[in-house]
Amino acid sequence: MHRCHGQRDSTVYRVNAWVDAALIAGGVTGFVTGMKAQSAKPSLGLGELGGLRNYQVPGFDRMALRIDPAGQDRAMRISDRVMYGTLAAPGLLLLDGRVRKEWLNVYTMYVETAALTSGMQAWSCVGAGRYRPIAYIEDATLDQRIDQRNSNSFYSGHTANTAMASFFMAQVISDMHAELGGKKWWLYGAATIPPAVVGYYRIQAGKHFPTDVLTGALMGAATGVLVPILHRTNLCDGRLSVIPSVSSNSFGANLALTW
Repeated sequence: MHRCHGQRDSTVYRVNAWVDAALIAGGVTGFVTGMKAQSAKPSLGLGELGGLRNYQVPGFDRMALRIDPAGQDRAMRISDRVMYGTLAAPGLLLLDGRVRKEWLNVYTMYVETAALTSGMQAWSCVGAGRYRPIAYIEDATLDQRIDQRNSNSFYSGHTANTAMASFFMAQVISDMHAELGGKKWWLYGAATIPPAVVGYYRIQAGKHFPTDVLTGALMGAATGVLVPILHRTNLCDGRLSVIPSVSSNSFGANLALTW
């Protein structure tokens, strides 16, 4: 993200070393501290399991309680493979000559987008404390139900990170190729496929409710799209100013756009 200085140039993106470094550091700090807070949670006790009732789950989410717990490992493997494959996919942007000319800016943005997505998601799980569907399913094994991570349901990190990567790619291609015109919407349509697949299998694994994966997809997609947009040089026409705000227990940025 950047401050604008009044000049125009031929580049699509501009980064500010201090602002972007601060946001990356804030995102990484949020992720590390959030994961530590998650790992400090105790495993679920029998008393907690005994207090869980299906009727406590909103009707829209109850479909996640009807999965087969025996298929958890397979569903987790599939969701992992699709997520990690999608996270690596932005490397293919180097095949685009226009991206290669601005590769440092593009991949600085990608690191920033990933850091912010992970940091926000890590602390959302700590704050929400929602139990995963598998904890409610009596046919699941006791080990599956008392897993220490079973209070980290909201929102889905797998889906958020997958959406972040796929929508980041779509936005960068869209920004780099203005000649695509209305065809750009095909990029965003294609970007929905990986998070949809990951979200489906996270539900089948008993890890998340539908609202968890939908929220994760929306949060990841929003970050994947907004970070490139806020780095575009044409925002200088609107006098964009971005000032990072980082403390020991929070991170973010103050944005001002005048026109």
